[in-house]
Amino acid sequence: FDRGYNVTAIDIASAAIEQCRKYYADTAITFQICDACNTELAPSFNMILDSATYHAIPTMQRRDYLTEMHRLATEDTVFHLITVAPSLYGIPKSLANELSEISNNVEASGWKIMSVERAEYKGNAAAIKDFQKQKKLNIRIDDNGRTRLPVWHLVLQTTA
Repeated sequence: FDRGYNVTAIDIASAAIEQCRKYYADTAITFQICDACNTELAPSFNMILDSATYHAIPTMQRRDYLTEMHRLATEDTVFHLITVAPSLYGIPKSLANELSEISNNVEASGWKIMSVERAEYKGNAAAIKDFQKQKKLNIRIDDNGRTRLPVWHLVLQTTA
């Protein structure tokens, strides 16, 4: 947004959107309360960024979500999908996404995988402290109090 791009941010949680509207009041970001599986937005996005959304969507709706993101895309859209990966030092296999499951959903929804890499998601450790304790997770924390969660970073493009 500070480089002249039009930015639209979505979330199904109205409280989250309201908080963002207040925090980013002096920006041109458009905030929308909507379901990521059925946004009702007009197709026109040149870039889509999923920053830890995919794994929060119920398993049976993930393909619907990716299909909706594909509907919003143009023929040149690049989609960055960042989602938790199984790890001893992050989210265990039972809660994380296997690459094969992600790949199947991605390809079935009209996307083409351009690249895949393991990366590290720096998040707010305090925000997941109770979850970490409840699930007995061994999540690494950096010196700044940020999580070091292993994630998959897929770069996707639309298929013809």
